[in-house]
Amino acid sequence: MLRRPILTLTTSIILTAVLASAQTTAKPPWSWTDDERARERVDPQARRDRLAAYKSSGRVRNAAPGFTPIDGKRNPELFYPHELMDELLRHLDVPVAQLARQREDYRKEIEVAGLDYDSFWRTIEPHATTFNAVWRQMGELQRLSRGHGPEQSQWKELAQELCIARVTALATAQSRFGVERFNRFLYAAIAPRLTYWVSDEENAQSLRRPERERCVHD
Repeated sequence: MLRRPILTLTTSIILTAVLASAQTTAKPPWSWTDDERARERVDPQARRDRLAAYKSSGRVRNAAPGFTPIDGKRNPELFYPHELMDELLRHLDVPVAQLARQREDYRKEIEVAGLDYDSFWRTIEPHATTFNAVWRQMGELQRLSRGHGPEQSQWKELAQELCIARVTALATAQSRFGVERFNRFLYAAIAPRLTYWVSDEENAQSLRRPERERCVHD
């Protein structure tokens, strides 16, 4: 006669934790909370796992110490929406003659998300123009410094402008199209294209701060 295993208290606790973890990872990436992203990004074992997975892919052999990759194909849920918005806006920093082709890169994901293609770009492009104008100013300031580091007060002012432009663009798009629908687009269209190397000095408390607050105080 087969005997059923007896679950000890310890076994029961472990099983509960495993099931909870499985339920969390089964969530679509756009449904993760800021707390969940922060917790997973700073977890030491999760960092080691991400680095090992990236190395085993053959894309890198030596990694800079103190940094861990976030591979958007493997862990899209670890990106924050504002990080994905940043990439979308920068992708539109091209000559006007190339802009239509850049837009077409996202047509499928825009339509799959249930968004109107033309309305989508009418909403996004004015913000991209503002964002990239500041981005280019920062690049020019960096160039003029000739590697000695830009003038700090001016650099900080531009960095705040860039951050606010990004936050405003994201808030406008989420308001226009709905938070879940627009975030679904970001995680389907942008995250798989990205790999970020983030400092292991990241901490959960900082990551949980609202992005607009970081714009002003960082």
